[in-house]
Amino acid sequence: MYVRKLPSGLWQATVRGPDGRRHTKTDRLKSVVKQWGTDQESALAQGDFRDPRLGDTKVGDWHDRVTRARGIEAVTKVKNASLWRTHCELEWAAWPMSAVTRLEAQEWVNRLTTTRRARHKGKPVADEDQDVPVLGAATIADVAHLMSSLYRLAMREHPPLVIVNPFADLELPEIEPRPVEFYEHTEAAALYEASGEWRTLVELGMDVGLRPGELYGLHGHRVDWLRGQLAVVDVMTRQGLRQHPKSRSGWPDLNRRPLRPERSALPSCATPRWSGGVLSARPARKV
Repeated sequence: MYVRKLPSGLWQATVRGPDGRRHTKTDRLKSVVKQWGTDQESALAQGDFRDPRLGDTKVGDWHDRVTRARGIEAVTKVKNASLWRTHCELEWAAWPMSAVTRLEAQEWVNRLTTTRRARHKGKPVADEDQDVPVLGAATIADVAHLMSSLYRLAMREHPPLVIVNPFADLELPEIEPRPVEFYEHTEAAALYEASGEWRTLVELGMDVGLRPGELYGLHGHRVDWLRGQLAVVDVMTRQGLRQHPKSRSGWPDLNRRPLRPERSALPSCATPRWSGGVLSARPARKV
């Protein structure tokens, strides 16, 4: 480390980092820059030296690096890209990572609670559209989690890009549990009659409680016809078939769901038939 006085009258301390580059700090007081240099040399000796300019990395640039490096599923990658593009990019992409404070992050979350949805009823929302609801609490939590995960990964770098996460433990809107609605017996019967050739699908969803993706991904070889059980393994997503359900509890050893004998999804006179490997049911013909 060496300290010098600049022609401007300011004092500057210079420390050479482990990468061979020079790192400097300038201040009006000689004691300030000297103390900074001493701290940097101490950190360098302990292997904890951090380039002060790492925090100048733009949030958008760091997001691009993380997106390329992370090995996450295609479904999660598409969801995160949509959240970033819709809610985060315009707000934070140009910010240096070390410049974001907790108060600014909290103010942004508060604004999200009054922001209209970007899509409604399956269509993009236009400025002239009326009666468009605001973002739900779950969406806001997902957006905040995305930003917080970027900072967590930056803090795990060695040396870390930043030393604090301004998006951690923010005050988020409470996610209210959805009311549980049940079908009446007459409603279920009417739905069965109206479903036609899709009755097997409807009855499985009604009686077994499978999610839509689990229903669409169910194959016949996952059904134990003798015991009246099925294993939830394959899930159909927008990006294709996925080999495990939404949660870890859905793996086959833990999630074999019994079919109710009093209302089996298959008629008593039916035998399993196959269509592209996917389970379908047809009444058995008498020979």
